[in-house]
Amino acid sequence: MSSPPPEKHCPPELINAWRTQGFEPLQHGELAAAAEMMASAFEADPLMAELLPDTRRPARAHKLLRFYRIQLRIFNDKGVCVAARRGQQLQAVLAFLPPRRVLTLSDEVLNGGLALLPLLGWHLPAALDVQSRASTLRQRHGPGAWYTALAAVAPAAQKQGWLRRGMAPVLTHAEQTGVGMYLETQNPTNVTVYQRMGLHLQETAPLGRLPHLAHHAMRTPEAAPRPHASPASPPAPAQR
Repeated sequence: MSSPPPEKHCPPELINAWRTQGFEPLQHGELAAAAEMMASAFEADPLMAELLPDTRRPARAHKLLRFYRIQLRIFNDKGVCVAARRGQQLQAVLAFLPPRRVLTLSDEVLNGGLALLPLLGWHLPAALDVQSRASTLRQRHGPGAWYTALAAVAPAAQKQGWLRRGMAPVLTHAEQTGVGMYLETQNPTNVTVYQRMGLHLQETAPLGRLPHLAHHAMRTPEAAPRPHASPASPPAPAQR
């Protein structure tokens, strides 16, 4: 099975911009290595700790590996995934969905999403709740925007600028085309990181069944829904 050409979901100039930053489209044969790197990067992630709370380290690592392999397969098929390498080592992996691209249940089933059912076990309702709330936030704050679905930097490669380099081409393209970029993060420490890249915090929404966690919805100004003023009404004031 081969990956779809990246140009299917994004323009060639964006692929070329990623290459100037040291990133290449992720190939199907690299999914296992990319999932392994993401499992390592997200081992202490607060949301993953809730959804896959196995305290036995080998079992938890195996679950994370399977989880991210499925996620990467889905986004590599329906969006675009890019990866940076240094020698044979993956440094960073990012996944994006282009504007107006929405994943359907059939998309996820065809790409192995059913395997998440036994993997999540009795945490499945919480996972579905998280997904539903994320979808609602995206419809509210990021319609028509580029969506950052996954972003991970290998533990040994952190604080070397890989996240910024992977995000910069999409941020520039989104600004030039007037559609903006949108993402959610469940880690509050990431909010400042993304703010430094030009994204604004729009809403912090509790995660329902996981009330001590929250989605932090962020977007660039270009992704903001424009207010529709009636002809008799004055223009809506710019928000600061």
